Amino acid sequence: MKLQTLNYIHELLIATEKKARDAKRAAWNQAEFKNDPDCTDLVEQKDYTREAWNQANDALNDFENQDWR
Repeated sequence: MKLQTLNYIHELLIATEKKARDAKRAAWNQAEFKNDPDCTDLVEQKDYTREAWNQANDALNDFENQDWR
């Protein structure tokens, strides 16, 4: 694989992780603002965004931990 391709993939993973992190923060902030832990929609949104961030973060970490030499 070319270095340009690896750099491109790395930048995509960084951007995806950031978007997921921002979405997770927004969901958590909205839930705190409403102050209703039993609100089903917010609980589902918090769970979904947490899982999306976990997957994006895991992918980024796996990529960064590879030996690309």
